[in-house]
Amino acid sequence: LYEAGNCDPWDWIKTEDAEDEDFVAATLLLVTKNEEKKGLGIALPQGAMTLYEPTSRGPQLAAQVNVRDYARGQDIELGLGPSAQVFVRCGGAREEGPPKDARQWTAMRARITNANPHPITLRMQVGYAGEYDIRFPGRKVAMKNGYQTVELTVPANQTQVFDWKHREAAGE
Repeated sequence: LYEAGNCDPWDWIKTEDAEDEDFVAATLLLVTKNEEKKGLGIALPQGAMTLYEPTSRGPQLAAQVNVRDYARGQDIELGLGPSAQVFVRCGGAREEGPPKDARQWTAMRARITNANPHPITLRMQVGYAGEYDIRFPGRKVAMKNGYQTVELTVPANQTQVFDWKHREAAGE
């Protein structure tokens, strides 16, 4: 699983005009559950974890991460660092910038590039919880770690564009 940080609704470089340096590497996530059938199932204390990836030349260092305490049965998501294969560019899709009225629906766009030889799933953060009303056609917007998120699939060796709308959530 990959994750893209909060898409900034005030970033108005149109995605069609994006240069290579405008794309940001997605974070590679190791997602598992602390349970016996996954090879864990005991309380994991805070500490450091080193992950190795099997290769034709033997195990190669994949990542070193600091780990917080995890209880038995708890979901574990560890950010392994930036991807060298998946990049994201997102921001406003309007030429003229954000509307003056923040309660107006605003067009947003993300361009995701997958250079892997296999399809990927990317969890994209589209706004802080309660900050925006989100309309993401054909996708369920879910709350995850304080963010409104959507999960998107990008085929192998392709770039895909995703459009959605947001507006500032109604205040009190």
